[in-house]
Amino acid sequence: MQSWINWLIHVYRQFYDLREGTLQLAKLSKVLLAFEKGRLAEFIDDVNINPDGPFKRTPWTSNEICAVEKRMMSFIKSWKVPGKAECERCIEAEPLALQNRDWLAVKFYVKNRITALHKKV
Repeated sequence: MQSWINWLIHVYRQFYDLREGTLQLAKLSKVLLAFEKGRLAEFIDDVNINPDGPFKRTPWTSNEICAVEKRMMSFIKSWKVPGKAECERCIEAEPLALQNRDWLAVKFYVKNRITALHKKV
């Protein structure tokens, strides 16, 4: 009896147990096909969107903000988004304050500050 149950579990997992990635791909395919055919409204209720994505957003601390603004204010004032090298230099210059941030986080902080300034003008 035990071997039959093990076989049954194996067959179920192999053929019927679809992984989460497979299910999400199927849902996305349905939505894209509906969009292509102009029937997207039919599928909107079935779509579950997690606004945080697969990772959690960490709010900026005042020390991190001061460190970035001290080193990157010239970019913010000139409305120029820094590149990877400039962001890495900022992190290297302020290693304690920015130890939990990567260069992309610094870049998008500056970009968001520039966008906020554009909206004020």
